[in-house]
Amino acid sequence: MTIESVKKDLENLIARMQAQDPDIDAEVRIWERTQNTRYSTIIPSDTPVVQDLIKAHKAIFQNEAKIQNREPRGSMG
Repeated sequence: MTIESVKKDLENLIARMQAQDPDIDAEVRIWERTQNTRYSTIIPSDTPVVQDLIKAHKAIFQNEAKIQNREPRGSMG
């Protein structure tokens, strides 16, 4: 498995999804890692995916997840 093979797999998945729903607008971009880059993404804590992760964490670990709320420091674009 390489970065390029994963990118191609994701592009194929997007193409299949777009065939079923032409309104889907997505692309795969590789974020090149540099010395000062961390693999992290800032997602608002009120989004459904974060709320689902919080619920799953509590169900598995029987305690509250620790959520950091912070502003993005830069752009991926």
